[in-house]
Amino acid sequence: MTLVLSTVLPFFLIVGIGWAAGRWKMLPDGSVAPLNAFVFRFAMPALVTRLLWNTSVDDIIDLRFIGGWLVTGLVLFAAGGWIARLVLGQTQGRFAIRGQGASVANVGFLGFPILLGLFGDAAAGPLGMVLIVDLMIMIPLSLFLLEAARGGTAGFGSVALRAISGSVKNPFFLSIVAGTTLSITGFPPPPPVESFLLFLGGAAGPTALFALGVYLAGNPAIERPLEASWITLAKLALHPLVAWLVLGAGFGVSGVSLSAAIMIAALPVASNVFVVAQEYGVAVKLASDSIMVSTICAVFTVSGIALLLV
Repeated sequence: MTLVLSTVLPFFLIVGIGWAAGRWKMLPDGSVAPLNAFVFRFAMPALVTRLLWNTSVDDIIDLRFIGGWLVTGLVLFAAGGWIARLVLGQTQGRFAIRGQGASVANVGFLGFPILLGLFGDAAAGPLGMVLIVDLMIMIPLSLFLLEAARGGTAGFGSVALRAISGSVKNPFFLSIVAGTTLSITGFPPPPPVESFLLFLGGAAGPTALFALGVYLAGNPAIERPLEASWITLAKLALHPLVAWLVLGAGFGVSGVSLSAAIMIAALPVASNVFVVAQEYGVAVKLASDSIMVSTICAVFTVSGIALLLV
């Protein structure tokens, strides 16, 4: 318990510091965007590249894990979207945002610092594979549905090309490709390169968590608590349960890989859900509310699940 508390709680305390800084106007307006850009384009890619470079390729490419995570994501996408649509109604666009919110975790901002703190470098492989599935399949799936909800303003081929192109250009994806390729070569990183990547990547976790707190402080009151609560329940409770059943019992994943998958599934709604919602002008407030509610609740759920797994 001491290990979990000393590992998990500091991350949420940094989120709290960021929230206080935003709430008390200790930063200029618009501070979140440059902080996120630094994490997204520089610090996190350095962290991912170094971790995967130092990880065996067999731990990066595990088809059982990838298949299990994909099935888990599709189940949660359907649950988050269809069940909410049956109960709450509304449009296909909101279905896509609900589905993405229930199935895509905040891996970049919370997953890397928390899982590396709990499991060490052994979590690098699962984290990389989760990002591949989410970036190449789950998020493009949401984009397809949102584009279709526009009334067919673009053909399927055009939508597919844009979604795939956006995913391939994503700095996370590029760093996964770079780290995996370097791992395949079998050559360890030269000491100066290792030191550079370690130094730059070390800024990713604290900066991302602080920026998340600042963002949450600027989020106004929740407008649709029932809808946001359903997405939060699906993300924090159903997602880890389905991951445990599908990957463990269905695909035979075990050990640190299974524990890492469950922890990733227990993370709150990803911030890119808000980015997608803003881009299409659909359920923007719902995306924002879901991120805020799930992040607050995750302080308790993530800590509780970590106690069971570590």
